[in-house]
Amino acid sequence: MRNKLPSRSLVACFLFLNLPAGLSAQSAFNFVVQNHSTADGHVLTLKSYMTHHYENRTWGTFGYFLFQETWAEAYGGLLISPRPWVELGAGAGLEQADDPWRVLLSIWLGHSKLSWLNLFEEGGSGYWFESLLVYRSGERVGVGLLAQRYVGLGPYFEINLPQSPIQLWVSPAYDWEREGMGILANLQLNY
Repeated sequence: MRNKLPSRSLVACFLFLNLPAGLSAQSAFNFVVQNHSTADGHVLTLKSYMTHHYENRTWGTFGYFLFQETWAEAYGGLLISPRPWVELGAGAGLEQADDPWRVLLSIWLGHSKLSWLNLFEEGGSGYWFESLLVYRSGERVGVGLLAQRYVGLGPYFEINLPQSPIQLWVSPAYDWEREGMGILANLQLNY
């Protein structure tokens, strides 16, 4: 059984603690507002991902937070980049569930204009995954394929607004578990 969303003060604390992460030259920070709409309704999600890389980007740390109306999770972990085209991640964290522990494994592969991100989570509320393959023709447009548990499988379309931290993307997807169509829309601020 999922618990109610943390109080507004916890959300404010989350935002306050995440803001400094984007200030270092080797740090990255994003804040995301996401909406998943299906015939059954919609789920609004707020999330943030922060990284800090050390020693010429060969290793680093990350933090991740996600809030929904009835559920939240938070992670921290390590990143290793043995080559410029690969980044491996492993982390642990907590979620709102009877068994609150979760673990995360990730792999990112990228070369030139093509990238492939894979995320795998396991914990008290069950497993989750995301696989995103994207081709970016330049700095502004990306197209690809998204497979995500509870969302489904579908095309991915991304637009990065020029001279702005704003990224918009959308993925209409068929959810094979729920046997229905939905659409995942994302507004992301990258710093």
